[in-house]
Amino acid sequence: MFSMEMNREQLLEDIRRVLEIAPSQPKEDADPPAGQNPSGGSPFGQGGERQSVRVIDGDTLMIGGETWRLLGIDVPEMKQSCRMHDGREYPCGAAARAALAALIGDLEVSCEQSDTDRYGRRVGICRAGDKDLGKELVSAGMAVAYLEYTNAYQLQGEAARAARLGLWSGDFEMPNEFRKAN
Repeated sequence: MFSMEMNREQLLEDIRRVLEIAPSQPKEDADPPAGQNPSGGSPFGQGGERQSVRVIDGDTLMIGGETWRLLGIDVPEMKQSCRMHDGREYPCGAAARAALAALIGDLEVSCEQSDTDRYGRRVGICRAGDKDLGKELVSAGMAVAYLEYTNAYQLQGEAARAARLGLWSGDFEMPNEFRKAN
C-alpha cells in the first residue's frame, strides 16, 4: 500500500483512504503494523533475533522494548480530532500514527539517540531505510516541526503549510496546545 519511493501526493492519497477506513476499526485493530527495527543501529537482539517495531503514536516507536520519540516533530495526540478542508472531523492522531506506520512499512528502522526526555524515552532521529521519518512526516504535513527543540525541519514545515498538505489542508489545534488544554 505505502512505500518510501512514493511521492508525497500518493502518500497523502493513501493516508486519506486509511482515514476513510480507520474510524470503523475496533480499537484493538487500530495499531498499525510496522517493519522490523534495530535499536541503536543493529537489526538483531542479543540472541541474533530481529527486533520488532511497534508504532505507538505518530512520533513514538517501541523498538525491542525501548521507547523512542522522534526528534524535532510534534503530532496530534491519539485522542485529538482535526477538521478536513470541508469541515468534517477526523481522528488526526490516528492519521499521524497511520502515516508513520506507512512510512516504515516493512523497512528496517534505525535510530540515533541524541537525548532522553522527561518520560525516559530515547529521543533521536529514526530512519526507515535511508529516509528520515521525522522529515518525511513534516514534509507530508502529518507532523509539525517542533521548533522548541530544534529547527531541523522548519523549512519542510513551512513548505507543507504553504502547500496545505496533511494537517494543514484543514483546521487543527497545535498538538502542544491540545496537550495543555487536555
